[in-house]
Amino acid sequence: MKKLTVLLTVFSIIFLLCSCSGKADAEKAKADILSFCNVQRQKEGIGELTLDGELCEAAQVRAREISMPESFKHIRPDGSGCFTVLKMNYTKAGENLAKGKPDGQEIVDAWMNSEEHRKNITDAQFTRAGIASFEKNGEYYWVMLYVG
Repeated sequence: MKKLTVLLTVFSIIFLLCSCSGKADAEKAKADILSFCNVQRQKEGIGELTLDGELCEAAQVRAREISMPESFKHIRPDGSGCFTVLKMNYTKAGENLAKGKPDGQEIVDAWMNSEEHRKNITDAQFTRAGIASFEKNGEYYWVMLYVG
């Protein structure tokens, strides 16, 4: 029963990710990122993150922004904080950035090997997430936003 639930969740995620733009490999990587993050959360005994369309749109804006020269940081190109991209109510927010090929497992592994990124993935206060990528000159820029 648990495997069926996981499979249904993955298929639902893939369907929802269609609202976030990108190529087929990037779309698969986005679904994988959410799935692999939720596996890590399950290991910690905390609830799964659910994909949020509005957060996905905000993550897409950030993915484009971090692809700009000298903008791969948690500050927006206009100098404001990264969370100014969020146009919703939240009590806590987090942001993970990555650069690399569309491989969800590689991205999550790298985040789990970074204390700050791991904290976002395993923070029980975060309940919703948005994932996006932006491809520029063959390089993929990844953003995962979290809110709780």
